[in-house]
Amino acid sequence: MSALSLNEILEHLRIAYVMVINLDRRRDRWGYVSAHLRERGLQHFTRVSAVDGRALPAGSLDLLSARARALIQRRRRWHHEEMHELGSVGAALSHLGLWQRLADTADERWLILEDDIRIEDSLEGVVGRALAEIPDRFDALLLGHHANFPGCEPVSEVEMLSPMIATSMRFYGSHAYALSASGAAVLAARARPLWIHVDQLISHLCHSREVDGYFVIPSVVSQLEDIFGSDIISATEASERDLRVTFLPWGRFPDQTTAPPDDDES
Repeated sequence: MSALSLNEILEHLRIAYVMVINLDRRRDRWGYVSAHLRERGLQHFTRVSAVDGRALPAGSLDLLSARARALIQRRRRWHHEEMHELGSVGAALSHLGLWQRLADTADERWLILEDDIRIEDSLEGVVGRALAEIPDRFDALLLGHHANFPGCEPVSEVEMLSPMIATSMRFYGSHAYALSASGAAVLAARARPLWIHVDQLISHLCHSREVDGYFVIPSVVSQLEDIFGSDIISATEASERDLRVTFLPWGRFPDQTTAPPDDDES
């Protein structure tokens, strides 16, 4: 299929709404992303007020597993998938709220964006050509993703459907993905109790085929963290490079019902 406009691509994907997650205190991000989307031809998109992890009431932590609460108190983790910052809890609740809303619709499909994205000039051409390879019915389609982790070796765990579409891969980034009502229902159910980062949950469930997910290769929506910084991971993240932080084997999750001992590395 030849290059299509962004609006034509969204129509082909049957996207009912474009949802943009934005913290109330980050008006700079909203000013940027709303202008950027209009420049790319999108006139209709909805701002979704994000949950601010820094302002979470104590009762909100009851939504987390016992292990996650302990890791957040210690501000350290043993696996990349695990939450250990309040910012990541706010991000998870922001996405989870959208998943729950979408799951209640009459089989709609939404494009969910974060507010620090940049739509690459290659999107129309890459996605336009890849559309023929994407099934008419899918649970998730990742337009933006990172397959390399800062401070880590490149991740090579990927299963390709074609040269332009992967069906499973290790990645991070939940900044640009299309999601169906059925996919949202699965993600919402599997997200609780909270302990795993949103992107990592999607990654594992695509691999297990609980979510029928696809990844456009290469990524066509990037993040501008070098400009806007991160509202999820604080400076303590850098100290993790001195720890033995690993990836969990596919589908092998730590026991979430108890807090790990202080010296536990499992």
